[in-house]
Amino acid sequence: MDNEMITLTIIGAEIKPVITLPSSSPIRQLKRLIMEHTGVPVERQHLLYDNIRLTDDSLIINHHIHEATAEVFMSVVLSPEDRIINITVSNEYCKVDLIVDKVDKVIELKKTIGEVFFHSSQ
Repeated sequence: MDNEMITLTIIGAEIKPVITLPSSSPIRQLKRLIMEHTGVPVERQHLLYDNIRLTDDSLIINHHIHEATAEVFMSVVLSPEDRIINITVSNEYCKVDLIVDKVDKVIELKKTIGEVFFHSSQ
């Protein structure tokens, strides 16, 4: 069973590669193959199967992926430089440029905007 070939469809990315490899392969090897297909660096990939995160040093077979074909979900961790964006917020009285982290919650952003407009109106 350790050398059975398994075909995994990687979902969650723009490109959805279909990768076949031995079930005894480490997750890190799967991530390298995903990188070859998608360009997403290994260290920025988070893989999930059945809502469980697949760790780099574990083997595919250890995650109870027994079907000949299965779907693995990939989420991409944003690098710090990809997370920061510039936005401009304006109203009839002023215009403010803000640097914002993409992972900030909307409520945090609203609070920041409110503080900026409050201070600029005084």
